[in-house]
Amino acid sequence: MKRTLSLLLVLVLFCSAALPARAADDAPGVPARLTITLDPGHGGRSPGAVATQGGVTYIERDLCMKIANYLKEYLEEYPFVKVYLTHEDASGNPGLEERVQMASENGSDVLVSLHLNASNGSVSGSMVLVTIGTWDPLGLKPIEDALARSILGELNGQLGLPDRGLWLRRSEEEYYPNGKVADYYAIIRHGINYGVPSILIEHCFIDNARDRSLALSSEAGLRALAKADADGIAKYYGLQKTDYAAHPLRACVDHARERGWMNGYPDGSFQPDAALSRAMFAALLQRFDPPIPAPDSGDEAEEPVFSDVAPDDWFAENVLWAHSRGLIQGFPDGVFLPDAEITFEQMAAILARCLRAAETPDAEPLPADDADDTDADADTNTDADACDDDCGLTELSDWAREDAALCFRAGLFEGVFAPGTSARSAVTRAQLCAALCRLEQHFSPAAAEAEAGAAGAD
Repeated sequence: MKRTLSLLLVLVLFCSAALPARAADDAPGVPARLTITLDPGHGGRSPGAVATQGGVTYIERDLCMKIANYLKEYLEEYPFVKVYLTHEDASGNPGLEERVQMASENGSDVLVSLHLNASNGSVSGSMVLVTIGTWDPLGLKPIEDALARSILGELNGQLGLPDRGLWLRRSEEEYYPNGKVADYYAIIRHGINYGVPSILIEHCFIDNARDRSLALSSEAGLRALAKADADGIAKYYGLQKTDYAAHPLRACVDHARERGWMNGYPDGSFQPDAALSRAMFAALLQRFDPPIPAPDSGDEAEEPVFSDVAPDDWFAENVLWAHSRGLIQGFPDGVFLPDAEITFEQMAAILARCLRAAETPDAEPLPADDADDTDADADTNTDADACDDDCGLTELSDWAREDAALCFRAGLFEGVFAPGTSARSAVTRAQLCAALCRLEQHFSPAAAEAEAGAAGAD
């Protein structure tokens, strides 16, 4: 019998540690990132529990690796969630302390060890092992208990696996620094020592025919286990899926949201393919805050300079900020048109000014110009053919060619839109996120290197 002696059933109250609600786009906020380490049980020459039925052999090590990969897939559908595995395939078998140490070193908020139980074939159901709490200087036990309860609820509700509760086991020879008896299971014991909440899920009994039929006899069953785990984790941490999980620019959207440039709507949606207004572009540009020198003291206007921007408009300060730094010039007749959709050529003009104003190496070869960031008639371009062949935009106005060429040379539009896109079409929210991610790399090489996986993975 595996792990059935010396275990005590513990009843706990479920509590939720929800993350803060996402702010609307007119109220910037930086969401937190949740980091999770998943530990597929056993590995290498340690197969764990094994059972054979109808000529089919079920091996805990191999099944838990599949569950771990499915669970990682489900968890990473949520924004701001990073998932690590203690080993990438069933041949790996790091030491138990090493697994917890990995979780500590990668900054994990929790370690979840994935297992299957075994008894005498008559026992069925799910249980989660948590700390006994005899030494808990960081208060990890309430986290482990509540998270475990949430997962058990989903395993029972979604698959019908009996809820066998939270289980504890005391060591017979290990003690914590306070002299109290320690947890028996090394994953949990080291979790306390390293300050990482660590739980061990016994999903079901590998030698029970009903459990095998419900969860282990097909890929669909293993996926169902992983989905129940993911839903339980998501409920405890208050995670919400997005409306851009499958979007090709998702990584850049996540990065922009983490940076606080763009946050979404009060209903929880992000609307990645919605067109962006010029007013919202000005707000996002200020949040991005390119390293451009502010005007000399006293030279910055205190009131909007465009006739259609009133001092009490929500975007007035943003427009004033961008105009004072020479990034937004408006239309020739003195209007800004805050509600109009910003186009690719207008965005190109503004981002090119960011590059020039910050005096980046990419900006030096081209002289600054006075082209308006609108579809103006005046042709102030000095290199009218700069974007004929390699910019990918069609219907590009003459005044915007040099700016578009600079943006393309700097890589700001790489992967942002499909070749043949009209330069006069509206920029979407996701496309701006991608352009800003690339622009950030010119201003902060160190940050770009650290965020390369997020900002450049689309």
